[in-house]
Amino acid sequence: MNLSIIIPAGRPETARQTVASILEQSFLPDDVQIILAGCGLDGLVRHFSDSRIQVVQLQNRCNPAETRIAGIKAAEREWYLFVDDDIKLDRLFLEKLSTIIAEGKNVGAVGARLPGSEKTYFSRVTDLTNFWSQQSVQTGERDWLYSAVLAVPAAIYHKVGGFNPELAIGEDVDLTRRIKAAGYGVYYQAELVGYHNHRRTTLMPTLSYFRQNGGLALYQFKSNRQLRVWSAKHILRNSMISLWNTIKLNRREVEKFYLYLPGIAMMYLVFFMSMEFHLNTYTTRFIKEGSYNDTLNDCAIGSFFLKNSLEDKRAGKNIRALFSLAMAYVHENFLVVSFFLLIVLLFLLCLI
Repeated sequence: MNLSIIIPAGRPETARQTVASILEQSFLPDDVQIILAGCGLDGLVRHFSDSRIQVVQLQNRCNPAETRIAGIKAAEREWYLFVDDDIKLDRLFLEKLSTIIAEGKNVGAVGARLPGSEKTYFSRVTDLTNFWSQQSVQTGERDWLYSAVLAVPAAIYHKVGGFNPELAIGEDVDLTRRIKAAGYGVYYQAELVGYHNHRRTTLMPTLSYFRQNGGLALYQFKSNRQLRVWSAKHILRNSMISLWNTIKLNRREVEKFYLYLPGIAMMYLVFFMSMEFHLNTYTTRFIKEGSYNDTLNDCAIGSFFLKNSLEDKRAGKNIRALFSLAMAYVHENFLVVSFFLLIVLLFLLCLI
């Protein structure tokens, strides 16, 4: 197996167990490259004396995509295996991966099962919400994969353009979707296991994690330049779709799955509220900068009122533009707000 293992080691304190789990594999070829990319790695390097380990020292901390890209510059093998620094690979991982690679299918990317290493309530909620598509014991094709543990042929990685360094979140979804769009198979292999120590074991860190993940909106905004206002309708619709997908894939395989549903639903709401906030921020910035002037016809406009607002603003009719923008907010949120007000009214009437 001609393999370069690339570890973006932004957290040297947890990367130690990641490296150890690689060196303890049942099958580890002598010509494998183990590339550690990051800053402040001297202590980690001193702990392991293995000639297969190479270090790419960075001057400053970078986002995960940039760190992986730095590691790739030192990679010389035909396959790249990306392993995050909070992962502990199952001892048989590389042995099983070598078998999959040897089968020679039209493989563009291979992802692993990512069970959490902790078993608290909110740890499992995080597993089943943020990593829901890679919890099942059923192998199959996916529309996208996470880069926590991801194997990609080097030639295909470079052919599709690799990781986008501008994306601090969603860089893996972006890459694997481009691989699939190029006609290659994107496969989830449940027998490949990487134990994930994401450290979201209590309520507050979990809430913070899903709020931060709303930054994925940047990927969506760049890949599909859609201009729209903040929308409660989108939050509820996307939350329900994601919740249903999670239920379909995991309800029969996860013990006591339905006990986690309230937590999963809560985190999806937090995530999509944050996504909507970030998306609205990018839209507002895009409008303020006047960037839409030359590209308005190329953008997907979220509503008739928003389109009128932009056209009025471009024509210098600022009062009319402001009124149309206000109407866009009312139009996007009227039904949802009215529904919740009705629920509150009915509740108050029951108390009387």
